Amino acid sequence: MNRHTGRLQAQDVRGRTVAVSSGHALASAEAVRVFHDGGNVIDAAIAGAAVLAVVLPYACGIGGDLYLLFHEARTNRVHGLNGTGAAPSGATLSRFPNGLPQVGIRAATVPGTVAAWEDALGRFGTRHLRELLQPAIRLAENGFPAHEGLIENAREKEDLLRRDPEAARLFLPDGRHFAPGQLVVQRDLARALARIADHGAREFYEGALAHEFVEKIQRLGGDFAADDLARHRSLWQEAIGVPFYGHDVLTMPPNSVGAVLMLQLLALEAAGVGAMDPDSLAFWELTIRTWRWAKSVSTEAIGDPRDAVDRAIDLISRTRSAPSVARQQPMVSPRSGDTSNLVVMDSEGNAVSLVQSVSAPFASGVVVPGTGILLNNRMRGFNSAAGSVNCVAAGRRPAHTLVPALVTRKGSVVAAIGTPGAAGQTLTLAQVLSRALACRHDMAAAIEAPRWSVAPAGNLIVERTASHEVINGLSRKEPGLALEDVRHVRFGSVKAVLREPRALRAIADYRRVAAACAS
Repeated sequence: MNRHTGRLQAQDVRGRTVAVSSGHALASAEAVRVFHDGGNVIDAAIAGAAVLAVVLPYACGIGGDLYLLFHEARTNRVHGLNGTGAAPSGATLSRFPNGLPQVGIRAATVPGTVAAWEDALGRFGTRHLRELLQPAIRLAENGFPAHEGLIENAREKEDLLRRDPEAARLFLPDGRHFAPGQLVVQRDLARALARIADHGAREFYEGALAHEFVEKIQRLGGDFAADDLARHRSLWQEAIGVPFYGHDVLTMPPNSVGAVLMLQLLALEAAGVGAMDPDSLAFWELTIRTWRWAKSVSTEAIGDPRDAVDRAIDLISRTRSAPSVARQQPMVSPRSGDTSNLVVMDSEGNAVSLVQSVSAPFASGVVVPGTGILLNNRMRGFNSAAGSVNCVAAGRRPAHTLVPALVTRKGSVVAAIGTPGAAGQTLTLAQVLSRALACRHDMAAAIEAPRWSVAPAGNLIVERTASHEVINGLSRKEPGLALEDVRHVRFGSVKAVLREPRALRAIADYRRVAAACAS
């Protein structure tokens, strides 16, 4: 907090060669080190992501998924990598008569992170995965100091962790919570990462590690078969984008919910958000209304890419050709979740926005014995409505909450940005981008500004730092509105890197454990 103004401040640093912002200082520092050691932004991003997979085990890991957007300065092209996995072969609609599992062994889809790391490096990197995994392996083997994010999430999910002996052993050592600074050691995970480093990503999907992984999941009652892992492949996808106040904002197509962000931005510009005071009640009401509308109209446009991509592109195209101010819609609750993201940019304009996640904090709550791998709980991204584009079925990818984003101007990248926060990622990014691009506020100020989001029950939540005008005005119209601390998980934690005329700039939100680094 700035002691002169009382304003909560994001970390904001500048450099000339590379800028990184991520969910942990160790990851940001490792990304910068790899770049200065001769790597490029893809190498740096994957090295940082591997560290995040160890030091933020409640948010991401090799049992989860990943999306990555890469702006290639040489060609001014944006490449999208979908590293999400499909439902296992045992996941049929009839298997879930009582609804989709939210936690437990049957809540997991095939993890896509490891394959995506290697695929990104194979196409655009200069370093081998073996080399880039070494720092993460050491951190898993030797431990890292327990931090506020890990301690708070373990307290919040204590009941879930206690259901699984391996999860409890790792994250509630000796039956107690970690103390600040206590070493968090994950030796089984270190061995799994070392096997991947030695034999490549296919070890995780087809090798001895894969067979051990599947056998143990089956013993626990899971729906995985060996072929589920062997069949997994990442997808290279064309980014989707829309113009927004002289810029182009790009993100991933389905199965990502990125289209919801695109629809919000189109509606916000059509409504003239750039002429509004972003601290006014009218601005807040408009951003709330546009998110509700975008969520409502996109329901059948988010699901497995084989069916949903064309639907989402058509919806965006129709909205762009005939924009209108979004009408009032009922509030829709995004599912609770946790995620980690990393953004990196170099002086030439190469940039990466990467988001990786196990879904909810501590996900399924199941650590596969002997591997240290926490399984995701992405099955909850499906629905059970027969005929829906997002109906659960074996081999299909569920709707996904991860939304990496890039901002370009005349083809050149000016920002890479992202945030955790489950399906609330789109509403957080819409608020920040409206302030920064439409209202022309400084990006750090846009990130620092008060936000709204949605609670699990569906009611509106607002940060306590919002003005009395906003709080009182919304309270009159929003039944159940609640005020929450800025560190509430639903408000996210935006990371951004910017390319400015004389410097690169990295910004890390104060709302969670995060770190910006530039040189």
